[in-house]
Amino acid sequence: MSSRIAVLLLALSLSGCVSIEMGRLAREVEQEVERDGSAEIGRGFAVAFGGGTIGTSRFLGRLVAPESTEPYRRLSASVRQVKVARYPLVGTIDGMRMARPSRLDAYEADGWLPMVSARDSASATWVLYREDAEGLRLTDLLAVVVSDEELVLTRITGDLTTLALEAFRESMGDSILRDALDDSGVLPTEVEPDDGPPVDAGP
Repeated sequence: MSSRIAVLLLALSLSGCVSIEMGRLAREVEQEVERDGSAEIGRGFAVAFGGGTIGTSRFLGRLVAPESTEPYRRLSASVRQVKVARYPLVGTIDGMRMARPSRLDAYEADGWLPMVSARDSASATWVLYREDAEGLRLTDLLAVVVSDEELVLTRITGDLTTLALEAFRESMGDSILRDALDDSGVLPTEVEPDDGPPVDAGP
């Protein structure tokens, strides 16, 4: 059954559209990485998955393997869009010398806030987030990670506050702590995700 799920997810991954946003950000980071000539960025991909693709994966997961895909279906119900870019890196980098991508300034001007900025001798990471108008819910997350092996960019859009709490719930499994938090109302109540056929398929 696990092999069927793997094939299903692979087929869905091929249905994503090219992400212009992630491609532009990747090119800027690539220029910074290759500036001192000690590393090169290889050919990779930048794709976006919208509500249609994510909804289709939930629908097919429930159809093919309802029990084993239930955690994924629960978590993905809070996600509206995922953009990913991934490129192999050949050579070595000094993360301490890497400058913060200037394109991230445009994100901050649009209301994004810095969450993480970490650099060491072999990697550099920047994470930004954005909240809703009331500042009550996390709606967007952007991560830029450069290491000696690859460049990875990820942007997730949706109800990420619920997503984080649901992921925490899943990590606890069946435990006394989970029961206590369920009773306290801290964790969101379980709502069966809508796994019906999606109306739109575009990202």
